[in-house]
Amino acid sequence: MQIKYLKAFADNYIWLIIHQQQIIVVDPGESYNVLNYIIDNNLRLKAILLTHDHSDHVSGVEDILAHYQVPVYGNCNYATINIVENECIKLFDDIGIKVIITPGHTYNSVCYMIEHNEQKCLFCGDTLFASGCGRVFTNDYYAMYQSLLKIKSLDTKTLIYPAHEYTLKNIDFALHLMPSEQMLDEYYKQCKINYQLNHTTLPTTLVNELKFNPFLKLDDTRIISCMENVFNVSINSNYDCFKYLRMYKNNF
Repeated sequence: MQIKYLKAFADNYIWLIIHQQQIIVVDPGESYNVLNYIIDNNLRLKAILLTHDHSDHVSGVEDILAHYQVPVYGNCNYATINIVENECIKLFDDIGIKVIITPGHTYNSVCYMIEHNEQKCLFCGDTLFASGCGRVFTNDYYAMYQSLLKIKSLDTKTLIYPAHEYTLKNIDFALHLMPSEQMLDEYYKQCKINYQLNHTTLPTTLVNELKFNPFLKLDDTRIISCMENVFNVSINSNYDCFKYLRMYKNNF
């Protein structure tokens, strides 16, 4: 199995899962680059996976389906096959695709855990980013908090494939909260080099996110203290910390 990407818009990634000359496309916000890639590499489109229904993730679906009649998995109006928690989508004999329902960013947000040869890869759309998480457009902060807990509980060796190149901006925010984190500063410098070379900073790993992502470090006293000072409140739970932290990030 190979995982490739195509860039779309200003900072989107369309992830491509390639196996035995077949391809699964995750969140095709555009179609022309996907169609060209399939043709240029003599691949057969197997399916489309959608993490949610924002236009920068689904706008290419209709045109792709005009060329290839394949199933579209997800829980939004663009999907042809709806999915449920812990469902196993079987597209290849030796690759498992597990559904993880993760509302919060949208009501229909979904992550896909793909496992092959003991390597686990999470395609999480806009639920989790490198050193960040998505906006809570549903205004259901508790649902988003619970979705992040699901991701936090996964195998720490999991590779994480978000749908946007937000890494440097998110690390800036993390360093604002945790300015003494030398390892985070070094991580920022390495990501900046990759970005300047026009390389992706992704995938990230759950190990890194547990170390550096403030939205997965809600018991960190530095973050709690910062939120209490900014909002003049008393933080009494990890959920409280998450809600204020996400609100703070909205305007950072």
